[in-house]
Amino acid sequence: MQFAGSAGPKECDKATDFICLCDSYHIPLIFLHDIPGFRVSSEAEKHKIPTKIMMWNQALAQSTVPKISIVIRKSIGAAYGNMCGPGMGADFVVAWPTAEINFTGPEVGINVVYGRELQKADDVKKERQELLKLWGFDSSPEKAAGKYLIDDIIDPRETRKFISQTLEFSCSKKGSISERKLANWPTGF
Repeated sequence: MQFAGSAGPKECDKATDFICLCDSYHIPLIFLHDIPGFRVSSEAEKHKIPTKIMMWNQALAQSTVPKISIVIRKSIGAAYGNMCGPGMGADFVVAWPTAEINFTGPEVGINVVYGRELQKADDVKKERQELLKLWGFDSSPEKAAGKYLIDDIIDPRETRKFISQTLEFSCSKKGSISERKLANWPTGF
């Protein structure tokens, strides 16, 4: 309902603070992705959005509690990494069958990649629809699994069971006690 769910400076601060809190008190992190990316604008830049995105990223990278990541709807661009995508220390990254994972939203991506070609097309609307179909496939969880960006595709009805089992496995594998690297993390940037 607000900015289509994209994260801005305040949301980045909140996420960073939450990661620090959980890591400081040995609370595992569970990420449920439904984020179209970050709000980038002149107003966001005035509030240091690039710095806040990196602070969130660094807090996540340094956290040592178990982490489980589930793409339930969409996870676009750098927000995929910040929501504990692959390479960010997640014990498990999975998606629902209806999830959408991509480097950018289809409309924006088509404009960026094919903008000049679309301007020259005889039927711009038809060409855009063809490209949207192509990008829809590229955003599928099957494609992400094929590129090793997720570990599995799970049935939404099995989410609670999956979280319970993977938390138990993660906590027994490396313990639920954090190294508390973020206990003195600076806030208010």
